[in-house]
Amino acid sequence: RIEQHFGMMNRTASFLKNILPYYVLAVTTLDSVSGSVVAATEEETNGLSNCEDDILAYSISGCQKLRIAAQNIPDQKYWTELRDQYVRAVGKDKSTIDWSLDHGREERIFKSTLTPHVEVRNSREKGRGIYATAPMPKFTKIWDGDSYHAIFATECSFRKFLTSISWVQACDVLQWCYGYDYDDEDDTKIGVGCALDEGSLFNHAKEGVANVGYSDDTSDDCIALWDIEEGEEILQDYDSFDVGLDWFEDLINQAWGNEVFDQTHWSGVEKAVGGDEL
Repeated sequence: RIEQHFGMMNRTASFLKNILPYYVLAVTTLDSVSGSVVAATEEETNGLSNCEDDILAYSISGCQKLRIAAQNIPDQKYWTELRDQYVRAVGKDKSTIDWSLDHGREERIFKSTLTPHVEVRNSREKGRGIYATAPMPKFTKIWDGDSYHAIFATECSFRKFLTSISWVQACDVLQWCYGYDYDDEDDTKIGVGCALDEGSLFNHAKEGVANVGYSDDTSDDCIALWDIEEGEEILQDYDSFDVGLDWFEDLINQAWGNEVFDQTHWSGVEKAVGGDEL
């Protein structure tokens, strides 16, 4: 009997050891319809309940210093680093881009997502932008926006991504990314969307007159909305897809609106542009 008693105690202890962490970490919400208590998803709690303290503690500022000189035009190595770190941050099963970490870089197929009739240029007034190198008629496909459209469903996954890339890259993505309604059936599920390719270099049509737009509601492909002339800048209407997201906008304001230049946690900056340039 004593042996049976201790055997039962050991089995109980083992059960508690396995189940207790999930019980302690569980976040519950009250279902307004049935009144029953249901477990909240990671997205509903903004993904912060299990987010490491060091990730939450990281911050970025001083990005406006990059405006003093022409910014580098990203090459395939740059996009590769961003895509790699995105897949690692969200996990392979939640990645929304056509990218695999299972093959070496030399085995990956690099393809431009832009039509060959455009190019990326730097201008003093706007910085990087996309310009037509030949006339393009209305409905021409300008950009394949489906291949590398990254979605971060939680704040934690986006912050984890930021801390895994260089300071310059973090400044870039905080210009390029936007609040994104990633669930067509639930408007409350808003995360961060970001094109991890040349599509992030489209500038905004400030006057509200964009010459490219999405082909339909189910695709991220951009087409010409009218005939485009050679030399014309290709402009998007950011307001057509950007959704307000408070915590994300706070990150942007801190990075690009704070006069304090702090790159303590962004040791990759020297690799990206060279420390002396800043």
